Amino acid sequence: MRVLSVVHHRNAAAGVFADAGAELVEWLPHEQEPPDPDAFGAAFVFGADAQVDQEDTRPWLAPEKRLIRELLERGTPLLGICFGSQLLADAAGGLG
Repeated sequence: MRVLSVVHHRNAAAGVFADAGAELVEWLPHEQEPPDPDAFGAAFVFGADAQVDQEDTRPWLAPEKRLIRELLERGTPLLGICFGSQLLADAAGGLG
């Protein structure tokens, strides 16, 4: 299975999750356009030095949230860690 690994810093990779037995595909939202959500069977969303409401100063947040919402709507399994869990909660409508 291909798993999207959403990483917010070049020096912060998947760590122990790299041994999950899946093909991890790293995406850095602040450097790249969002990938095709159809290409992944699951996703990890890792930490960042940001807050979920900082879309004005961190323009990469809006496209990342759209991708996460789309993955949620498709029923894609997601694991959010630290900032990633806040993004998942926001995308699911929990931080409104």
